[in-house]
Amino acid sequence: MFEYRVFVPTLPPRECRRSPNSPVMDHRDMTYWLNSLAETGWDLVTAGTTHWVSDSVQTQDWWVFKRVAKSNWRKIETAPREVEFRCILGHGSSVVTGYWDGKGWRNERSAGLKYFPATHWMPLPDMPTVDD
Repeated sequence: MFEYRVFVPTLPPRECRRSPNSPVMDHRDMTYWLNSLAETGWDLVTAGTTHWVSDSVQTQDWWVFKRVAKSNWRKIETAPREVEFRCILGHGSSVVTGYWDGKGWRNERSAGLKYFPATHWMPLPDMPTVDD
């Protein structure tokens, strides 16, 4: 799953100097900003320019970035230990819907007596509504 952000950068003409109070980035600031985005996992997806025509032609650049959404996985030691508490359990590459039975974590789909060796958990998502 990915999260997306639309950025609308504003650059002054190369020959202009930036005043200390200007909200507009100069080219050095823009280079630093783009590098910091890459370091935090954001990748450029697409970019474009929107044109408006009124008394004069106005343009606005925009960029779309994406990154892998942060995981909701939590260490199993932090899971509520309430009897019949249901959640998503993970161990290695195995993921199951499970519950706490008062002694250990069980796979909800398994009728076996073995406990699931969960190392991580996450809450169940909200149920969809009729409008979803």
